[in-house]
Amino acid sequence: MSRRILALAAAALPLIAPRASSQTEQTVVSAATGVHVQSLDFGAGSDVSSARLFLVPLAYEAQLSPRVVLDGYAAYASGTVRADNQTFDLRGPVDSWLRVRWAATPWAVLAVGVSIPTGVATHTPSEAVVANVLSSDLLGFREGNWGGGASATAGVSAVRSLGSARATFGLSYRMVGGFDPRTDTSVTYAPGNETRARVGLGWDALGGRIEGGLTAQSFTVDKLNQKNLFQSGRRYRADLSYAIGAWSVYGADLLRDRGELTLPVINVLDGSVLRDTSTSVGWQNLVLGGISGYLPITRSFVVEPLLEAKARQRETQDGRGWLTSAGATVPFGMLGFDVFPTAKVTRGALVPSDASAARNVWGGEFSLVIRRSVARRR
Repeated sequence: MSRRILALAAAALPLIAPRASSQTEQTVVSAATGVHVQSLDFGAGSDVSSARLFLVPLAYEAQLSPRVVLDGYAAYASGTVRADNQTFDLRGPVDSWLRVRWAATPWAVLAVGVSIPTGVATHTPSEAVVANVLSSDLLGFREGNWGGGASATAGVSAVRSLGSARATFGLSYRMVGGFDPRTDTSVTYAPGNETRARVGLGWDALGGRIEGGLTAQSFTVDKLNQKNLFQSGRRYRADLSYAIGAWSVYGADLLRDRGELTLPVINVLDGSVLRDTSTSVGWQNLVLGGISGYLPITRSFVVEPLLEAKARQRETQDGRGWLTSAGATVPFGMLGFDVFPTAKVTRGALVPSDASAARNVWGGEFSLVIRRSVARRR
C-alpha cells in the first residue's frame, strides 16, 4: 500500500509566499492557482508505455492576526497511464488540507493541520494502476493517490540564533483515519500514524550561506480491518544546500529502512485462515541534487534556470533508476498578478518489474501559476 505524504503541499507553498515588499507593507492574503501538465514516455519492455498528469491546484494563505496565519490547499487532478495496449484513467479532486500556525514566541511556532478527505480515495482496479504509477517517488509526479483518508497533524518548530549561525528544531505527530481503498472490496485500510523530528543548522561560510538538516520519520503499524498489515520502516533524510549570490546548490539523501508485511496463510481446502506470516519489504535509497539560479536579463525580465538529478537504489533490482531534468521559470507581473510559467524536459532510465535491463524514460512538464497578494500598510 502506498502512503500519501502530501508532497504537493511542499511544492505549492513557495508559490504563496509573500512577495518582497517595502518595510511599510505587509501581505495579508495571498492566493495562487494555475495548471500543471506532466508527461513521461517509457521505452519498449517497460511496465508501462506512458504516464500523464493534468493538475489544477489552489493554494492560499491568510494572516488572521500579527501572530496567526491560516493556509490551505485543494486541487483537481486527472491522470492517465498506458500499459499492455490499455488506457487507465483516474480523475477527480484530491484531498484538501488546512493549517493554522501560531507564533507563540519570537522563537517558537505551533501548528495544527487537518487533511480533509475530499479526494478520490476508493479506486477501481484500473484507477489503482494510475495511482500506483504516479505515486513513484523517482518519477516525481505532483500527485499520486488522490485520496488517503482524514488525518490531523500537530507540531512545533523552534529557532535559536548562535551568533551568525541559526539552529532549527521541529517535532510533529500525524494521526490518520481509515478508508476503503478499493471498489471491488469492502475493507478498511488505516495507515499508521507518523512521528517526525528534524534538526537543522545554517551558517555563513565561503562567502555564502550553508544550510543543512536531518529528518527522521517513524510509523505505527498499517492495519486492514483492524488487523496488522504492514510495519513501515523508518525513514531518514539528510539535506545540505549552499547559496551564494543568485545561485544555490542543494542535495539530499532519503533512506527508507526495511518494512514488514503481514499476510494470512490460507487453508487450500476450505479457504479458512490458519495463521499469519510476515515477509520483509526491502530498503530503498533516493539521492537527489540540483542547482538553481536567478538571471536578470533586463530590469523587468528575469530567468530562473534549474538543473536536477536523482537516482534510486533498492534492495531488489526492479525499480532502480535515475532521472534528470532541466528547465526554467520566467516570472513576471501583469495587471496586479504575479505569473510564474515553468517548463522542464526530463530524461532517465528505470528497471522494470522483471529486473531486466533499464529502459529509457523521457518527457517533460509545464506549469503556469498565477498569484495575487493583498497587502496593507503597517
